[in-house]
Amino acid sequence: MSVVNRSAMLVYPRAPFFAWVNQALQESEDYPPVDPFAHESGSLFLIEEVDGQEDFEVWLAANYEYFFARLLEEWVVDESLWPADVNYPMFKDWFFVVYHSLIIDVEEAPLLREAE
Repeated sequence: MSVVNRSAMLVYPRAPFFAWVNQALQESEDYPPVDPFAHESGSLFLIEEVDGQEDFEVWLAANYEYFFARLLEEWVVDESLWPADVNYPMFKDWFFVVYHSLIIDVEEAPLLREAE
């Protein structure tokens, strides 16, 4: 068991995000409408160590655009369908974000990184 030199951010989509997904994919026969209540899990990101909730909010306000794009891309790959004007209040409206300051790796196997 060891403490990892990262903080974590768990991001849960909210209803406005799922409304956008359904609107963006409405023309596609490959994707039926998305039920926001059928999705209980979020996306977990390991981020640089951030010292406390206040510092995390400052960090998130400076870095939300990267995560917004990653979360949009998980559902809709075609960037032409993405919202044109994203901003921090919109990010906070579309996603519920939970900050975790302590990350403990309880496994003995080393972490593996996939090449992007």
